[in-house]
Order: sequence, then C-alpha cells, then structure tokens
Amino acid sequence: MSYPTHVQHVRAGLEQRKRELTERRRHAEEDLTRAIASIPPTFADAALRLQNDDALHAIDHAAEAEILEINEALHRLDEGTYGLCKHCGKPITPMRLAALPQAVTCARCPTN
Repeated sequence: MSYPTHVQHVRAGLEQRKRELTERRRHAEEDLTRAIASIPPTFADAALRLQNDDALHAIDHAAEAEILEINEALHRLDEGTYGLCKHCGKPITPMRLAALPQAVTCARCPTN
C-alpha cells in the first residue's frame, strides 16, 4: 500500500514510540524478575523493594496502555480514519495530533 509522506512520517513516529515502550516494558519485567530472585535481608529493605516493585508495575501498565493506543492509531492509519474524532467525525487538529499522535478525539469531545 502506498502512503502519502505525512502518513509515513506519522506511522514511523508511532512505530518508534512503540519500540521504545516495548523496551521499557522489557526492562521493567527484567527488574521485577531479578527482584523476585533475591529476598531482602531486612524489613526496611523489603519495604523499599515493594515500593520499587509498585513503581515498576505502574511503569509497565502505563507502557502497555500506550502501546494499545498506538496499535489502535496504526489501525486507523490503515483504515484511513486516522486524525478523525471517533465521536463527531471532525478532524482532530494537527497541533493535538503532534502532541498526542494516538489521539482519538478532538479537543471538544469527551475522551472516553
């Protein structure tokens, strides 16, 4: 399929961000796996480990959610509906798409 240059640029940016997030998730999973392998010797160390694990889980979940949004944006690019608000069907402003390429709504419509 032949895409206009702008669409190729958007696609490349989304795919690059997806690779970065996938790598972030991989690192978080490695750190969590390493954390499980050893038991902290003291209560304070264990508490710190739990706090760090919570942060790693939050990072992983945020990355996973953004990857899903990116996959949806890539699908919309394939369908030809990228850049159109899912609620009202009007174009999403270029400024909004530049800030959040996976945006699915215009600034006037609700995000959910």
